[in-house]
Amino acid sequence: MAEVLLFHHIQGLTAGVVALADHLRAAGHTVRTPDLYGGRNLARGLPPAHGAMGDRRLAGDRHLFFDSSLGSYDHAAATLLIDRVTDFLGRIERP
Repeated sequence: MAEVLLFHHIQGLTAGVVALADHLRAAGHTVRTPDLYGGRNLARGLPPAHGAMGDRRLAGDRHLFFDSSLGSYDHAAATLLIDRVTDFLGRIERP
């Protein structure tokens, strides 16, 4: 199984990012999720990045579709992503 370093998105280490890590762990992978914002997120004291949130010209409006803790969550797309990532990681051989 693979060792994965899963970085969170601009909104921080949300419950949805942790859930994604848990899915990968359940498949047998070692997953680390560093909290680069020290527990802060947009709801808990982190100022929004200029131009990054909600600007469709830069990133679209559904790029956090995999995060089950956010309004942009898309279950079908997230399931497909998890299946594809799990399949990919399952094919990686450890030295």
